[in-house]
Amino acid sequence: MPGGLGVWFPTKGEHSVKGEETNFLMTAQLPHATVSPHPDSLRRNLSKLVYSSTTDTLHDVTESKGTFPIRHGLLRKHGRIRMLTTTRDAHIYLLPYWTLDFLNQNPTFDSLSEDMIGWWAKATWQDGLIPKLGLDRILDASKKPNGTNDTETTTINIEDDLDLS
Repeated sequence: MPGGLGVWFPTKGEHSVKGEETNFLMTAQLPHATVSPHPDSLRRNLSKLVYSSTTDTLHDVTESKGTFPIRHGLLRKHGRIRMLTTTRDAHIYLLPYWTLDFLNQNPTFDSLSEDMIGWWAKATWQDGLIPKLGLDRILDASKKPNGTNDTETTTINIEDDLDLS
């Protein structure tokens, strides 16, 4: 599935703010590059996001269930995952154009960072989620050579319709 780029930053360290809200992320390694990257490349700092939520959501789930459940599908797809609890979403995203269609197809998404990014990450490994979210239709339409799109598309004003915080 085609991807985007998001930025998260560490909340621990010299300029940290006590009590600052953090995110719970699970990441997996990117596939190895066919050509070795330059030693100063940023690639070593990039990883594939496979799960994203706020740490408040993490605490709610672990409190209600007494544990944090990890789906077997995630472990089958990515044998090694890294869990991060001291990062914060910078709300900086470089996303493909078709994400507007994705947002229109899923009107229950209230927040780009808490809803769309998390569901998109899960769709890369959770069976049946791609068709449920309508991503299969959106991605098939975006691959058409003449650029036409069979899905109904409307323009939205992101600032009005989504909570970008």
